[in-house]
Amino acid sequence: MNKLKLSIISYIIAIILFIIYLYYLFMPKLSMDPSEKAIFLLFVCIFNYFGSLFLTKYLNNNKPLKINLKVSLILYIFLLIDLVIFDFERGEITLIFNNESWQSYIDIFVNLVPFKTIKRFFNAFGRINSRYLIYNLLGNLICLMPLSLLLPKIYKVQNKFFIFTITILLTTLAIEVTQLITCTGFFDIDDIILNASGALIAYLILKIKPLARSTSKIFLLERSNYEKN
Repeated sequence: MNKLKLSIISYIIAIILFIIYLYYLFMPKLSMDPSEKAIFLLFVCIFNYFGSLFLTKYLNNNKPLKINLKVSLILYIFLLIDLVIFDFERGEITLIFNNESWQSYIDIFVNLVPFKTIKRFFNAFGRINSRYLIYNLLGNLICLMPLSLLLPKIYKVQNKFFIFTITILLTTLAIEVTQLITCTGFFDIDDIILNASGALIAYLILKIKPLARSTSKIFLLERSNYEKN
């Protein structure tokens, strides 16, 4: 089977998987949990990548792979928006305009004390559902890690550690503020700490020369690689 046919098949599978994801998204009774959503969109990205890879080799041009990176970033942002705002397990979006209700909400759902929530989870270890513990701690730690790979590959300026750090801090702050405004979750300083820490750790790991070269070959491909039959 030639590379063009393989590319088309891969793209079709990616599109079908994304349509299924959307179907579950807008059918609350069939909703998936956050980990299932992430895995589902991961497979969409994988098949989209292979579609771009085969097309790159067919065209002898790495532009499809560069576009694939941007598509993967869009899908990732779509997943974040889904989980942060439209996740049906969180309940419907609510905008509070009453001062008394707003103050009550802040008292319950806002934490500005660093490490307070993290410490509370560790103290409750063994007494609460381990799945809930993993989702809140490990989930927040890896939440923004994909940006450590995608942003520096798409935007050269993001290869500067300071710029990337500012971008990550603004991103995680925007997520928390959105949850606060729409009343779809907690505004927690510990979430910001975990989100940013995970992304920065991943960023530094991916800057290790052997890994940096490998990811460049996988996602951008040098001419010597995509010219191979």
